[in-house]
Amino acid sequence: MRDTLNKEDCDRFFLAIDKCITNNSGTLEELITAAAKEQEEKGKKHIISPHIVKSLSNLNGKNAKEIIDYAQSKPLNHSTVYGIPFNRELCEKAVKLIESGKIEFIDNQCKLPPELFDAALNGIIYRDPVHNWILFPQWEGKGGNIHARLYVKNGLATSDTYESSFDSKYKSISFQMNFMGKLIKKELILGEKISGNWYFVYWNLD
Repeated sequence: MRDTLNKEDCDRFFLAIDKCITNNSGTLEELITAAAKEQEEKGKKHIISPHIVKSLSNLNGKNAKEIIDYAQSKPLNHSTVYGIPFNRELCEKAVKLIESGKIEFIDNQCKLPPELFDAALNGIIYRDPVHNWILFPQWEGKGGNIHARLYVKNGLATSDTYESSFDSKYKSISFQMNFMGKLIKKELILGEKISGNWYFVYWNLD
């Protein structure tokens, strides 16, 4: 790989970086090759995360390591989420049923009825029993990696967030959930507030 990259190389490189960070699999060289092939097969039409598109023009010619460091320093947002899409209508229907007592949780997790199955990955949602926050996973990977939407009835308060253990530039929350019969705290990084009482949260760093 060359030390500097032109715009076309940057396109491919960032697509590979995005996949590498998300899937945590394959070497950069393998992913770049796959990304280039995919780009050619699709007539050079490809998807790159918004923060990459915004900054791409400023990165032409920079050292490859600088670009890797830059890409890895950026938080995810709800537009870069992988897995199933956010179906807000279904999620809000689920919330209404939860609030009316028509959906019950066992050990703070719930298998959604068939008509709401696509609201969350595998139709399973989680509840934080302390705050009554509801977590709708959209993607789960190895090492506890997750992309999800979080519903908070009255919105998150400043006191609900803290400095992320990943990087002090980011804020995190502790979502309490059952694991092997015990209540544990799982750190989730706040990607962004989507709208209303919905937030994009994730952990994708292992």
